[in-house]
Amino acid sequence: MISMLAQAGHGQAMAELIYFSNLLDDHKNNLKQTWKILNGLLGRVHKKSFPDCFNINGTVTSDSTIIANGFNHFFINIGPRLSNNIPVMNVLPNHFLSNIPSPPNSLFFRPTDYEEVHKLCASLKAGIVVRALDMMT
Repeated sequence: MISMLAQAGHGQAMAELIYFSNLLDDHKNNLKQTWKILNGLLGRVHKKSFPDCFNINGTVTSDSTIIANGFNHFFINIGPRLSNNIPVMNVLPNHFLSNIPSPPNSLFFRPTDYEEVHKLCASLKAGIVVRALDMMT
């Protein structure tokens, strides 16, 4: 009896797997729908809530044109407003780096090319190097 129930459960799981696999395949070119399916499978169903009214310049409004203009005004002016609040400094950026010790164990990679790598690999023992060279071509 238990094995029959296990087989039935396995069959249901396989059916669900096939169903969702086909569903995702049907929507593979629609990223929004794909994420909706995946989030539903993971139990991440979000209810989108958007306020009906906004406070724009001290006036509460639900007029979409006034709201859009308020958002535009905010985002157009936020950059210059923040920039004006940043103090001007007459110090070069290197000044802030002068007290930082260099790391004791650091690496520097200089530019290389295919010929240099090929010559280096050719000078090593055969075996793994040969497979590495095959992957490079």
